Parts: sequence; C-alpha cells; structure tokens
Amino acid sequence: MSRLGTQLRKVKTAGGIAGFTITAIVAAVIPGVALTNASWTSSEWDHGTVGTENCATAANFSTRGAGKLVGGTVLGTNLDNLASLDGVTVTNGSGGVAATPAGSMSLGSDAFANPLSVSALNSLTVSLGTALQIPTDADIGVVNQYGQAHTNGSSAGAAGVIDNSGGIALTPGPPSASMPTFATLDLANVLGQLGLSGVATNIADLSLTLGAVASSAQLNGCNAMWTKDIYSNLQRKYEIAGLTTNIKSPLVGQLVSTVNSTTTTLTNTVNGISGNAGVLNSLTSSILGDLGPVLAVAGVGTPTATVSATVDFGSLTTLLNSTITDPGNIININLANGTIVINTAALFDSVNGLNNQAPNTQLLINQAVLDNLKTAITSALNAYVTSVTGAIDAALAAAKVTFSVALPISTLGTGGGVSLSATNVSLASLLAGTATLTPDVTCGLPIGCALAVATVNGLLSPALAGLSSAIDVPLGTSISALVNPTVATLLATLNATTGALEGLLAAVLQNLFGPGALLSLVVNAQNAPHPALAGHPLPTWAASIPVGTTSPYSTGQYDVSAMELVIAGAVGSGISLDLARSSVGTNTLTP
Repeated sequence: MSRLGTQLRKVKTAGGIAGFTITAIVAAVIPGVALTNASWTSSEWDHGTVGTENCATAANFSTRGAGKLVGGTVLGTNLDNLASLDGVTVTNGSGGVAATPAGSMSLGSDAFANPLSVSALNSLTVSLGTALQIPTDADIGVVNQYGQAHTNGSSAGAAGVIDNSGGIALTPGPPSASMPTFATLDLANVLGQLGLSGVATNIADLSLTLGAVASSAQLNGCNAMWTKDIYSNLQRKYEIAGLTTNIKSPLVGQLVSTVNSTTTTLTNTVNGISGNAGVLNSLTSSILGDLGPVLAVAGVGTPTATVSATVDFGSLTTLLNSTITDPGNIININLANGTIVINTAALFDSVNGLNNQAPNTQLLINQAVLDNLKTAITSALNAYVTSVTGAIDAALAAAKVTFSVALPISTLGTGGGVSLSATNVSLASLLAGTATLTPDVTCGLPIGCALAVATVNGLLSPALAGLSSAIDVPLGTSISALVNPTVATLLATLNATTGALEGLLAAVLQNLFGPGALLSLVVNAQNAPHPALAGHPLPTWAASIPVGTTSPYSTGQYDVSAMELVIAGAVGSGISLDLARSSVGTNTLTP
C-alpha cells in the first residue's frame, strides 16, 4: 500500500469510516461548468482495507475560488477597502456554498459572478483623480469576477475580461491597433507626487496604457491529494492585450518646426530668384557665350534677362501631420500632437507581447531590448528623414521657372533683336538640359524686314540645336546652388534632432524598466510557482498566502494576477497595483 493510501486510511479511520474493500479508486475530471479548453484525467488504483474516496463523487472537501479585477494601493488609497471594487469569493463545505459579497450573481454549479459596473469604475476613477484612469465605455470589454467551489475538491477563480463560465474572453497574442484599453497610469503625475519626476529631460508628459487583462485559475484538490502533485492538477492562465509607454516631448515639435522653417526659407529663396544677380548673369552669360560669336556680325548689344520661379511644398503638409512608425510597429511618433507611443509589449517580445511568459516575469530593459528599441527608432526616424528630404527634392525639381533674354541687334534696326524664352519649365528639365527655348526675332527696320529676319534666323538656326542644353544646365545649376545649402542644413538638423529623440526614448525606458528602476512590472504574477520556474521575483502578496498541509490534507492557496505594478514611495504613498487576480484554495479534505 502506498504511503498516501496509508495517510488517507488514517484520516478516514479518525472520522469513523473503515472496513471497506477497495478494488479501484478513480480520480475524474472536475464536474460542472467548463472553464477553459483544458481538463485533467487521472486514474489511481490501491488495494487494502481502507476508506474510499472517489474524486468524481466526493463531497467532503472544503473549497474556495475567487476573482478580483483590481486591488492594491494608489497614492495612499487602499483599493481593497472600496466596496464598489469587491471581487467575488466562493466557499463550499459542510455549511454549503456561500459567496461574498452577498449580492453576487449565482451562475449555477456552485459558481458566482460579481461583474464590475460602470458606476463602480466611475467611483474608482473619481477617487484616484488623474493618477489612474479606467475607461467606462465598451472598449474595456466584459469585466467580470468569478468564483466556483465544489465539495469534490475542485475550485476555480477568474477575473478581468472573462465570460460567465470563467473562461478568458480576451484573444491572446500581440495587441491589434484596436486593442481594448484597461487603464492609463499618469506617470508624470504619480512620479511628481512621489518626488521621482527626474526620469529624463525633454519630457512634457509620461504615461502607461495597459490593454485589457484577464486571468483564471483551476485546482483539482482531490486529484492532487492522490497523486501528491499539486502542479499537475493546477492550471493558472493570464492574458494581457498590450502595454504602451506614452511620451510627450518638445523634440517632436522640433522636427515639425525644423521642416516648416526650412520650407519657408526655401520658398523665399526660390521666389527671390527674380532679383538674384547671380542667376541673371548666369543666364545672359550662357546665351552670349553660345550666340555671341554667331550674331556678332549682326551687331549684338547688351542683353537683358528676367527670371521668376515658384515652388509648391504642399506635399509636405501630409508628412508634417503624419505618424512616424517602424516596420515592426514598435515606435509611433504622432507629429500632429507631439506624442510618442512605444509598443512596450512588442518591444520585450515581438511574437507573444506580454503573453506566454514564465511565472513572475519582470519586464526589464537589458541590452537586447535596448538594441530592439534603437533599431526601431533608427528605422522609423531614418525613413522619416528620407521622406522629408525626398519630398523637398521633388518639390524643388518640380519648381516652375520662367525666363526670357532679350538680345538687341543693331542690323535689325531700333527695337529689333532676338528674344529667347521658356515658360513654366521645371527645374529638373533645366538641369537635364531638356527645357524647350522659344526664339523670336523682332525687326525694327522701316524696310527690308523680311530679308533681315531671314538673315538672322539663318544665323540662329544652326546654333539653336545645342542652345537649350547650353542655357538650361547653367541656369538650373545656379538655382540649385541657392537652395542646396538650405537642404543640407535641414538634413543635419533633422539628424541631430532624431539622434536626441533616440537618446531620450532609451533613457526613459531604462529609467522606468531598467534594473533597480522606478517601476517594477511583473506579468503572470504567481505565488509558489513550479520549482522548475524558480528564480523570478515573487509578487508582494505571495508571503501572506496559506500553504498546504498533509494532516489534515490541504492544498494551500494558489493565485495568479495578469500583472503586478509597483512604484516605491514613502510609506503609504506609493503604488502597488494587482490586476486581474484569480485564486483557488485552500481546498481541504474534511476528516
């Protein structure tokens, strides 16, 4: 006979039950409502003259299951003392099933729920001011708190976005763009009140936004007794929709103002070409250089030139009101309102987000995470700089240039001469030497005009074939020489600003999540995790939980919360948030 069978025989004999012959003892699955897709089936055989215990029909356990969405303290406010935030605790034993609080909703099969109402969430938001904001609209999902306790030794608890069976209703995996929001923690306000505001310079506002949370726990105490294995008969699950770090920084505004200032400078430069002596001289010199020798016999006088240009930077408007992001969607910089959103969940684990992590996983910035962050920031900002400079280059290339050069020719009489002009040709076509020039010969002679014009045209015609390139390229080059330094200055300024942003974001995350940092964030927080998963910090509430005993047999209590968030401060003034906590046990075999 096994030692466990001997122990059980002693327990049952003490209760006055003995003399039955066992042929088989079968431990079956938990009866009642199916909580998740998981179930357990285990069979045990023992022989001898001992008491019997069939886990499918047992009725001599005292059990407990509980769920609570939010607990802890925030800046001196004890959330556990707020009646509107009561979770639900279900116990069952010799006195029958009972649920606390008394108004909890019976779901049948020894299960009860205490859903959180909008008014309860409103009262929490009001009591905490801006420190912790929980939305009270449909975005938060189905917020429920669930407990179940059977006298056969099984119990369950669940909290958060769950359905009325206690099953997690939150889709696991990385958050989508429309992930439900559970709460926003105003870190700028909280850290300021705790005297810890020096997270980084160039910060106007700082907050954490947490997506919907949920957890569930199930325990088959009878099976655990027979197998002497708690962990094979205990299931604890959690889900978190996402976590973002939100930063508002004047550095974002500097990006926009730098581009705006540059486009203003470039617009003024282009518009000022009409009075730029260098551009005009370039134009007349080019024409005289090519046509002067040809028309010298005709008596070429001093040329006059006019140039005007316009540029349209409208394509930059979209860029200046857009969101900068990286391919992995880790960084989002909203240029319109100056905010930076870091997908912190994806930063730590791009595949799972905050889900599927080992018990008591603390979110810490290490070199690997920093490398991920820098890669994301560099990718996003480099792409933005490339987009801005590309849009400016495209606008300048499309700038419209109109020019005309008048060459007086004495042999054509007073007022006679040759004009070469181009209207609304692009700067790009000038630089390529493809802008078409239109020649026009004017005759001022009283007689013989036709012959004079024909003579001049005869002289011009051989030279016009290569004249466009000879005039366009120097003109385009001289205009480019005016705007290129401004574009180069913009690029240098953008690179400096983006570099400052990279340093800022790295500093903020290191100060928040680095080793020994201001904020401790633990996901899948559990007491007594499996020995194979040791080495992670236990949650703050772990020390106060009852442990199991062998006589009388008691499983002990096993809890899981989706997340525990702690910010240390003076006694009674810090933050210790326990989110979506589920609890089972202690489940005790009654002698």
